[in-house]
Amino acid sequence: MKILKPTFSISSHILQIGALGAMGTLSASGAVVMHSGPAGSNAEINFDPVSGVTSYGTAASGFTGYSLLVTLPEPFVKTYDIGSSDTLYRSSADAGTTTRFSTGQIIDSTSTYTQTSRLYDDSLPAVSGNWSETSPDNTGYLGLQFEIAGDDHYGWAEITLNDDGTIELARFAYNDVAGESITAGQVPEPSSAALLILGAAGALTRRQRKAA
Repeated sequence: MKILKPTFSISSHILQIGALGAMGTLSASGAVVMHSGPAGSNAEINFDPVSGVTSYGTAASGFTGYSLLVTLPEPFVKTYDIGSSDTLYRSSADAGTTTRFSTGQIIDSTSTYTQTSRLYDDSLPAVSGNWSETSPDNTGYLGLQFEIAGDDHYGWAEITLNDDGTIELARFAYNDVAGESITAGQVPEPSSAALLILGAAGALTRRQRKAA
């Protein structure tokens, strides 16, 4: 007599949990917390790296995050700026403008920060730092520094400057351990629980294949 082994329908749910862990819904203690930016582009985007709240247009009263803003001070001229009650990495090597980080560069306490800064001025490209409004220098990472309960935290925001006078905010993240560095583009790692569940899912799949 053939003994029928019970089948399980939890594999897909286990894999979904693992995927959520990789995306930041589950994360280890002292890990990177990441949020997605709003869909599309706009001339003004506000974002809070801690809560993940984003909005278009003028920020609400009491907003304490970052505001990306494109202005037209005169015809055919566009300036791309970012302002905040918090601070951003700004290097003198980048003509005093907010630095455009590449993937993997370290953002930490050794950097120089300021509250507000110009990203790019298309009327003065020679002194506009390392951003541009044309590919490939129109996409990169901002280095963020802000306080939680009086302690400094570091993060990044991936943005794109468009030549139509808008900005896109793809995603942003921060290290939830005070004072610890983060690398530009660093994403959350799966939690230990998620990894164990993924391992169990793989073992279950192998057993099912052997039984078939």
